[in-house]
Amino acid sequence: MYYQQHSLLLLASEYQSAAILLFFVVCFPLQGHINPTLQLAKNLAVLGTTVTFSTATSVLERLPASNGLSYASFSDENFSLTAAYLANLRQCGPENLTKIIQKSLDDGRPVTCLVYSLMVPWDSTVARDMHVPSAFLAIQCAAAFAIYSRFFGRGGAESDGGGTDSSVCVRIQDLPTLSSCDLPTFVLPENAINPVMGPMMIEHMKELQTLPKPLVLLNTFQELEQEAIKELESKLNVLAIGPLIATSYSCGEENYMEWLDSKPEKSVVYVAFGSLMVLDNEQKVEILHGLLQSKRPFLWVVRSSDSEDEEVEEMDEEEMKKCDGMIVAWCSQMEVVSHKSIG
Repeated sequence: MYYQQHSLLLLASEYQSAAILLFFVVCFPLQGHINPTLQLAKNLAVLGTTVTFSTATSVLERLPASNGLSYASFSDENFSLTAAYLANLRQCGPENLTKIIQKSLDDGRPVTCLVYSLMVPWDSTVARDMHVPSAFLAIQCAAAFAIYSRFFGRGGAESDGGGTDSSVCVRIQDLPTLSSCDLPTFVLPENAINPVMGPMMIEHMKELQTLPKPLVLLNTFQELEQEAIKELESKLNVLAIGPLIATSYSCGEENYMEWLDSKPEKSVVYVAFGSLMVLDNEQKVEILHGLLQSKRPFLWVVRSSDSEDEEVEEMDEEEMKKCDGMIVAWCSQMEVVSHKSIG
């Protein structure tokens, strides 16, 4: 899109004094984070800049080669959305990231800008300590980021009345008043992941406040969210560089696309619960039984986060041989949901 390319050129022009533009793009290893962040890295590479994309090794091992991109890992630990993983990542991530950026500098390729997204707030600290300009990538829309700024921008939840229970409401300039049912669920204290996401979002906002002119990249475009963008512009240097929609990102078992191509239109059941949902093995068995009993082809994405996933692939082996189903650890959701065979 013209507007997206124009915005990316504006981003590149922020650092036009550099001899070589080297963007270091970092993201947390959740697929909902990887898709837009990797797409931004690809879009920057298309402009002719040098781009390194960094996340956990478990993700990088699945990524296909991409022209103009290099990869670097800030964590060798197998990903799992647990308190222990997050604690270990916070401990080892900054050190590993510092080493990667320092090596690039030693090799005569200083990083021009470090772009980081949600759940890795320590990236900003690393960039500041190494005197590297940074930009925060808000992987969701401008309105969502405006809500986060309201709730977490002053060190804790903030609303326009009613506290933080079911009566909470948020007002964004020129938009209808948003009640609790309209808000991202994790901003509310009673939500199960608020104890993890709340402090992390507060840290993100505090980091932005330490910078004299923090740059926030928004996964939207100006004409779509003028009101929300206008509100953010009063406090931050924002740039709309979206929509960051992956159209050719493939990760994991590539043969699932060939398998889908072989199926009739609207014949395949697609099952995926996202990166945050954790299913125990009993639940997985029940889901598999339901899929087998449907007698329809199915593509089921089961995140490979623990040994139980092997049990799912091995159970009911005889039935699996008779049915027309496929279980994968990861797939390109944008490609799959738009495929003619999904019904």
